[in-house]
Amino acid sequence: MPEFDRQFFFMAPLSLAILAIGLVQILLPRLALPWRIVLSGGILAIALAGAATIANSESATGIATATVPASLILAVLVRSRSSIQTLNGRRPVFAGIGIAVAGAALLAVSVVRYESGLAGQIDSDTNDIELLGFVPERELDGERQAVTDRGRSVPLWRPKASMTRTEIDELERRCFGLLPIKSGFERTAIADDSSNCHGWVFTGGRAVIVNSDVETILADNGYRTVENPEPGDVAVYRNHGLVSHTAIVRSAEAGRPVEVESKWSWMGVFRHAVDRSIYGTQFTYHRRSRPEHVVKMTDRTPSQFGGAE
Repeated sequence: MPEFDRQFFFMAPLSLAILAIGLVQILLPRLALPWRIVLSGGILAIALAGAATIANSESATGIATATVPASLILAVLVRSRSSIQTLNGRRPVFAGIGIAVAGAALLAVSVVRYESGLAGQIDSDTNDIELLGFVPERELDGERQAVTDRGRSVPLWRPKASMTRTEIDELERRCFGLLPIKSGFERTAIADDSSNCHGWVFTGGRAVIVNSDVETILADNGYRTVENPEPGDVAVYRNHGLVSHTAIVRSAEAGRPVEVESKWSWMGVFRHAVDRSIYGTQFTYHRRSRPEHVVKMTDRTPSQFGGAE
């Protein structure tokens, strides 16, 4: 639970309790003072117990537990003093108004602080989502293209403006703070925005290849799906049936998890268990019939892509 939530769910019941105690003084001015104390203590105890449950506060639980016996002791002490016992009439009403106003004011402040904290949390969550979904702005490589073994052209992409080493390292550090996976992987290369996972597998890290073109490469370059992977095979991850990530199998020993190596988008290259990555667990293995995964790269012919994009 965020801290602003915890504070609100502690202060709101307490504010309502103070308001209720004030109303007791206003509505029951002729009730003997000891009984008003006991009733107020009960209201406060209930409010603190509720706050302790919602906000998971041990201190509130302790205070709530001590409130009832404390109010009973105070009531006994008050009853033993006849001068205080006669405190009835208009004075409890005035005191009750003050207490009720204080409770209402505290509640209003709590609501304002909660709304402010909630707005800040929404802004923070929005920024986190944008950061996790960040992809460097890219442009079509006007000089090079990839060509499959069957002669089909595959466009290559590159960053419009490469980030500096300081920028990309800081951005990666912030992203890792938001990822659901914190361990179980080993870095093998630093962050580099000149390629993505597919570009790392099929161009040796020299360009970016988009998800939709991976199926073309698999079909044209003689890949076949296999059930039992071997080192050198390609693991293809899919999301709702569409390619989302590729990795190269590095280890496939019997009785041990399959390990792969892959580039995580513009971030670094990592070695990890095949089912321990940010790309999920929907994957298939593909074996090549050619010596290597890297596709042929040639000068780009504009007519093959319908002119300039």
